[in-house]
Amino acid sequence: MNTNERLDRALVHSVMEGALATVMGSLLGGVFLTGFALYLGASRLQIGILAAVPAFANLSQLVGAYFLERSGRSKWLCLSMTWTSRLFWLPILLVPLILRSASGEEQTWWIIGLLAANAITGSIGGVAWLSWIKRLVPRDKRLNLFSRRHLFNTALAFTMSIAGALVLDACNHFLPGSVGGFLVVFAGAMACGLIGVWILGWIPEDEAPVSKAQPFLSSLAQPLKEQNFRRLVMFYSVWHLSTNLAAPFFAVYMLQKMQMPFWAVTLLATLSSVGGLAMNKFWTRLTQKFGIRPVVLLATLGDAFMPLCWLLVGPESYWLLLPIHLFGVFSAPLAMGPNNLVLKLAPEQNSSPYLAVFNAMTGPVTAIGAILGGYLAGSLAGEWQVGPVSLTGLQLLFVISGLGRLFSLGLLYRVAEPQAEPVAHVFRVLHRAGSFRREKRRRLAAEPHVIPLPTAVETAPPERVAA
Repeated sequence: MNTNERLDRALVHSVMEGALATVMGSLLGGVFLTGFALYLGASRLQIGILAAVPAFANLSQLVGAYFLERSGRSKWLCLSMTWTSRLFWLPILLVPLILRSASGEEQTWWIIGLLAANAITGSIGGVAWLSWIKRLVPRDKRLNLFSRRHLFNTALAFTMSIAGALVLDACNHFLPGSVGGFLVVFAGAMACGLIGVWILGWIPEDEAPVSKAQPFLSSLAQPLKEQNFRRLVMFYSVWHLSTNLAAPFFAVYMLQKMQMPFWAVTLLATLSSVGGLAMNKFWTRLTQKFGIRPVVLLATLGDAFMPLCWLLVGPESYWLLLPIHLFGVFSAPLAMGPNNLVLKLAPEQNSSPYLAVFNAMTGPVTAIGAILGGYLAGSLAGEWQVGPVSLTGLQLLFVISGLGRLFSLGLLYRVAEPQAEPVAHVFRVLHRAGSFRREKRRRLAAEPHVIPLPTAVETAPPERVAA
């Protein structure tokens, strides 16, 4: 097998593993984990901690970077930590069965502790995976890999979420009040995750040497010495903080303020995911042509107006939720941008400190954003008069989130990306392309539609034409 065939097979295996990992993540997190905690009787504080634990665990990537810089064995570290992380779900699932005599809050604290161990080992495996992929996959093929993974992952995320919800509803119908539905869904998710690690082991490891001359603390400090890297960290810190202030509360607004059923909220989330899938190829081509930063900036600009549009939504304007959820078309650059930008800015060798420092700094900010959003949502309860407009506490939170996202654009504008086109140039090209298409449609509409007369050959019988 030649080098290209070996690499192509590795990319296919990476996409397969990513798909299975997404199934696991979709069914073991989000609304399923929250529902499981509520079933056990968890407090709101505990639910907030459950949501924040994975983001805080990104600090452990510094430990992963240390081992990578000392050994260079990214594949071994990734596999060992990922196996450990996913096997931690087994005791998490057994907590309600083993600790039956404990209260719901006590059981939840045990789950939080086990989830923290799961997130820490998974985070270490994550930075090892990024280091592994950076060394294995050439730069010109890296974007296509992330794009294909995102495409499959997004499709599976909402598909399996709906399937998991149907399984839960069926189990609750036949066995009301039983934990069996959660255990069935979680066990299936865990099985997908373990199969994914097995496939991950099929991917070869690049044997390029790793330099060990620089002390580890110095290698961690190196990214922070670069002004461009600091600007990138600052942008994503502000953007994650602003985004997660409001992200958990759009569903709360629909469920409580607008009294919408769960199926309708799930359907709108699916619409958002479908919009992201439809535009995935467009964003990938745009990124290949102009670079990562200008495309992320365009997507961030569009996404910044989404929370502001919620000011127009009320019980009498349900229909506005449809165009608002179509803002999901901007999701692909927002999801793939961080890893792509960091991998491009990091050196080809010894890139793990860049990855670890980036995630260790932006991860906790993500968790703080969700916790701060919950605090503000409670503190801003009631009606607020902002000029001539009267806003609820959640709507005021949406305004703060939108303004924060817009502010982050100034930070991203100052980030320099090698070989990327200026943002103004991208705007000009897109504007010219739009103007050209509009002019072409106008000309086609203005042209007279003349139906040509049939020729003699066209009107002749088949046998005469053949002759």
